[in-house]
Amino acid sequence: MRRLKAFTLVELLVVIGIIAILISLLLPALNKARAQATRLKCESNMRTLMQGIAMYSGESKNCLPYCNWGVPSMPTPSVYGYGWLYAYQDKRVGYDSTINGACPTPYPSRGIETGVLWPYVRQAAIYRCPLDIEQGVWTGTEFLTSYLMNGAQCAYGGVTLSGTNAALTTTMPGIKATQFTHSADCVILWEVMEQTTGGVGNSGAAWNDGASYPSEEVLAIRHDNGANVAFLDGHVEWWDPGTWYYQSEQPTGLYQSTLPANTPSKLWCNPLSSNGH
Repeated sequence: MRRLKAFTLVELLVVIGIIAILISLLLPALNKARAQATRLKCESNMRTLMQGIAMYSGESKNCLPYCNWGVPSMPTPSVYGYGWLYAYQDKRVGYDSTINGACPTPYPSRGIETGVLWPYVRQAAIYRCPLDIEQGVWTGTEFLTSYLMNGAQCAYGGVTLSGTNAALTTTMPGIKATQFTHSADCVILWEVMEQTTGGVGNSGAAWNDGASYPSEEVLAIRHDNGANVAFLDGHVEWWDPGTWYYQSEQPTGLYQSTLPANTPSKLWCNPLSSNGH
């Protein structure tokens, strides 16, 4: 009688052990590759948005798109009613109810379709980092995008037109790209968070519009404990928290900036101010 050969229990355990070791060795590499892929996708999104900004500027006498400084419920002159991210309420005439719907009020649920960049960037997914998932913490314009525009685009409020509304200025939305003297050193879009995430929080500011002050923000930590920022010349860089807080001149906290107060930087780059603020 011919005896069939078979693995012994010890041999099977050895094989299983080897497979487990190989998996444990491969998983970190796979996770790293996956993280790198999402980071590159986010970088690609920001480059595409910057290309849209460049095309808009090229067709608008070199003026950058209005940065949506100020909440949408503010009364606004017609020339300032359309921003890079969305149109204000009184400008959303003729859109269907799903666009005019709230997420929450007064932000339109498909507000990016009313923004001035939409004709150039017609994919909603490009406005969001692939790792930015709601998880119950989104507020306001976080329902529309993962990115904010630097308020330097409108001189952080600029020159007041009325005594009660500093968001309405003679400089909006007409600051020209050429007014930024070193475009490769001027951050225009950034990837930040404004709610407590991963144990890291901020001063409690909410996403109430499409732009912000650098000092108001906490850098997102979705990509290797850092995030992407996009510059006016179109290139994108990955920054760690230390770089962000240095450039934003944060005076306190774990990453205290050594830059003197009111110093021009890659974040504080208002072209209408001698100190960038």
